[in-house]
Amino acid sequence: MRVPAFPRRPGDPHQDYDQGSEWDDFLNSADVAFKLTGRDEIARASRELLGEAEQDWMSCDTVLRQSPPGRAPVAERAEAVGRGIRVRALFDVPFTRQPLGREFLRSRAAAGEQVRLGQYVPFRMQIADLQACLIWSSPEDEDHARLVYSPAHVAGIRNTFELLWAVGWDYECTTPGDSGKPTPEQLVLARLLTLGLDEEEIAWSSGTSIAQVREGIEALQRLVGAGNEFQLGVELDKRGWSHLHSPPE
Repeated sequence: MRVPAFPRRPGDPHQDYDQGSEWDDFLNSADVAFKLTGRDEIARASRELLGEAEQDWMSCDTVLRQSPPGRAPVAERAEAVGRGIRVRALFDVPFTRQPLGREFLRSRAAAGEQVRLGQYVPFRMQIADLQACLIWSSPEDEDHARLVYSPAHVAGIRNTFELLWAVGWDYECTTPGDSGKPTPEQLVLARLLTLGLDEEEIAWSSGTSIAQVREGIEALQRLVGAGNEFQLGVELDKRGWSHLHSPPE
């Protein structure tokens, strides 16, 4: 079962993903799918799905909501970890840009979840094993979602998650100002630089401006003591900051 692409729009990686017929057709073709409306109904389905998980629980999230992280969902995931469920959570990089987002990520990691960041996470969803998937209608819409039980569809969506997970990197509770350590956003920039992208390409791929990219490069140079971008590349490679996962201590 092929999962439709989630195209990215230049300059704004957090706009709603495509709501066109290809994606609608994909979900509508599921053998068993339910449309959910309202936050209470969706939250109830999420709790039931987590309770049904036998081995793996996976989630993606894209948008930081302006409310404190709820204690109950974190406790529920901690309980799942306690009963031997592998709980993995993938978040978009902007979660690290605000104290509230970093608090949220820390709370998830402290609960025993495996937490990673992705350069671009295109949807908000939750998966239980190969049983079912809960996927929101758009990243910002908290009131509409679909619960899909079709094995072929769930397997396709899970494969997409695994690809995103494989190219993500482990979240470390570093904050700007930690001596000698890069922030998650600096790790993103380091990876893009070592891939050979120029300033304009990096700005497009990360949803920022060229001026912000230049500021980020200058900050990286100061952090590693590099006098130019060539020296920066050497230092990034030496430190392993361009690798897929966490940099070495």
